[in-house]
Amino acid sequence: MKVRTFAAVLAAVAGVAGSAAASASAGNTYTAGGLGTKGGTPSKPKAATLNVTFSTGTTLGETFQPQPVVQFVISIEGGRLNKAALAGLTKCKPTPVDAEVPSADQCSAKSIVGKGVLGVDVGVPETVVNPSLKCSLPFNIYNVGPNGLLALFIDASPPVCPIPVQYWVLIKTVQRGRTVVATIDVPKPLQEVGPNTFASVVTAQITFRPIKVKVKGTSQSVTESIGCADAQRTLSVSFTDLSGGRGQASNNSACR
Repeated sequence: MKVRTFAAVLAAVAGVAGSAAASASAGNTYTAGGLGTKGGTPSKPKAATLNVTFSTGTTLGETFQPQPVVQFVISIEGGRLNKAALAGLTKCKPTPVDAEVPSADQCSAKSIVGKGVLGVDVGVPETVVNPSLKCSLPFNIYNVGPNGLLALFIDASPPVCPIPVQYWVLIKTVQRGRTVVATIDVPKPLQEVGPNTFASVVTAQITFRPIKVKVKGTSQSVTESIGCADAQRTLSVSFTDLSGGRGQASNNSACR
């Protein structure tokens, strides 16, 4: 089932209707957290597990749906995505955007570099959330190349989500000094899923796992810990919502 049918099916299941007028001063609120393998240096990196969590809420209260976020920028100090290792890792070719049923069935398990799950509210932003329209969207993260390009594939079906949802989302990565930065632009079909009906990511859990690859005769990890400027690893997430509003949340954890 294509994602564009999401609102129509949910409306038939539970009835999407806005209630509780939004406050003119309402805005999103954000939190972020994360942990990663300690130690390492740029010249002597350590194979690393990198965990990221974040959440989105609204100043109206926890029973209200926040504005959808259209871009997430995740920065992990002391982390590095080893592009030489990625180049040697099995790659996956996502199905075309206009595929009747997007799929990751064509992808080898050896192309998976991470996984996670998104918690989503579906309805009218800044109105009371309909619990029957809450959705859990599990995903795997695949090496799709080139130049460190990743993509997550959402694969959800009842009972974790009222209807099946399959969709590819690109993750662009760059290295800025000792910080790896991942940018996720949410495709429009995953933002506005029907007339006046939106999907808002309210929770996220993401894990990148160490995968060893032979690079010029040596074993290297796709994800690495390379140390921080001090004893603290700063993880931050920048958010841009549908109205253009921006916010940021950060968290510090031990780096060595």
